[in-house]
Amino acid sequence: MDPNKAHYVTATAIIIKDGKFLITKRSPNEKAFPNLWTVPGGKLEQKDYINKQKDTKDCWYNAIENLLKREVKEETNLEIKNIKISYKPGFHKA
Repeated sequence: MDPNKAHYVTATAIIIKDGKFLITKRSPNEKAFPNLWTVPGGKLEQKDYINKQKDTKDCWYNAIENLLKREVKEETNLEIKNIKISYKPGFHKA
């Protein structure tokens, strides 16, 4: 964790298709929870929004949606077509 950053934004994707849930196994090389099963997800990066045109004078919308699409593609090579977001705040202690 970078001590110069006050917050990280993370998101996870619960993917359901035909009544089945997608889970992935973490790499044995991961610092946190190696070799355990989980759902796809990751941290918001500047590349998820910084080079995109703002939707309003001050804001980018859909940054979390884009983060989830990127993470699912990176981790599973699957493309997300229909996304429904449910925001659930939480705290994770690394």
